[in-house]
Amino acid sequence: MAFFDPSLPTSDPLFLTSELLISDPPPPVIAPREAYVYILECADGTLYTGWTYDPQARLKKHNSGQGARYTRARVPVRLVYTERLSDQGAARRREYALKQLSRAAKQRLIHKAGSEMNAPNE
Repeated sequence: MAFFDPSLPTSDPLFLTSELLISDPPPPVIAPREAYVYILECADGTLYTGWTYDPQARLKKHNSGQGARYTRARVPVRLVYTERLSDQGAARRREYALKQLSRAAKQRLIHKAGSEMNAPNE
């Protein structure tokens, strides 16, 4: 890391640039990781919405009592809807949007996704 020395001339832009280039490599580029929103149907019939990187692992956490506080007293839970998104930010925004939906609207979404999965290939 470069340290500023007030005794050195600072009017030379090459001096400052070369110091920064040598001592401060660019940060690594990290590709965004796909994320998912999901809806669970709890044992009492209620619906729970969340986001994760791995829906199956998250389902196991919920059913083992290590998931969200809401689902701990409502196990077993069943995964009824997943939606893949480009990254965590997109998944969190979609989770918020789904949580704003009424129960009936969520059930329509679940039903539509289920019927699309069961549709014959054309």
